Amino acid sequence: MKALDQAATLRARRTPDERSRLPHRVKRILAVSGGKGGVGKSSLSVNLAALYACRGERTIILDGDFAMADLNLLLGVAPSRSVLDVLQGESVDSVLVQAHGIFLLPGLNGSHQLANFDGMLRTGLRRILQELVVDFDTIVIDTAAGVDDTTMGLVASATDVILVVNAEPLSLADAYAALKILKTRHGVNRVLIAPNNVQSEQESETLLQQLRALVDRFLGIEVVNLPSVPFDGQLNAACAAGIPLVMARPDAPASRALCRMVQKIDGLTLDDIDASARGSTAKVGSPTSEAGSGGATVGAARPGSTTHVRGTPSDVAVLERPGDASGARSRPE
Repeated sequence: MKALDQAATLRARRTPDERSRLPHRVKRILAVSGGKGGVGKSSLSVNLAALYACRGERTIILDGDFAMADLNLLLGVAPSRSVLDVLQGESVDSVLVQAHGIFLLPGLNGSHQLANFDGMLRTGLRRILQELVVDFDTIVIDTAAGVDDTTMGLVASATDVILVVNAEPLSLADAYAALKILKTRHGVNRVLIAPNNVQSEQESETLLQQLRALVDRFLGIEVVNLPSVPFDGQLNAACAAGIPLVMARPDAPASRALCRMVQKIDGLTLDDIDASARGSTAKVGSPTSEAGSGGATVGAARPGSTTHVRGTPSDVAVLERPGDASGARSRPE
């Protein structure tokens, strides 16, 4: 199936009410993390990005596992440049590649330099995010495993943090560790929990109950349950083909679950915008958590946009005023 046909299929499955739930363009940064590797962060990130791109949003995915990058394989592309080139002075535009309607800022697998950039990497990421948030509606960050300062700072820079868990005991332990650091070191007050690769709804509920019991007792951070994604044998074939599952097999059980996940995230965004409208509304450039520091500014959206601060330093969403389409630069094809 051609990419255009795949996108049309996904759009056709949404009702007019669903397509118009978000009244104007919302800018969002979604960080997909998990603490533990192997829980399905990368495939979930790619498919979320595909769903946002298919409904007409300018969408980019950032490979946040900079030195062990693999998103290019899941998207079926072979980039000639990487984020390392951007950190060394090249423009972001010159490094981006596009596949299936999604822009990718790739990492560089096996790069010793990226693995050891530390403070310089965090400073560079701050600049990159400032640029991307101007040009794109949705930024999806597929983060590295672990809870190092760079990874957790990058996670905390997002408007929404998605923590992926599965049934492995180590997954829950590492998810709790990530939640603890996000809460105590970065002031993150809300995290969305995505049970992935589950065998049943009962398994999903058990996972969520176990994690919530720990969080409620020791952390006091708000956790929001996202729809679970079931084990789906078609996912491996889509990954091997370099095509997001939601495009290759839009009617697959996991694809349907991912669509429900996006709808849940949209509903939370609407709630946040409504809450912000009832409270104070700050202009673009309000404090947000910078990658690695938890306290400065991620960036400014296009002129005429309004920033709605959602209660924590790291939670910022941008709602454009009606009719504003200025400021977007041409993108590489």
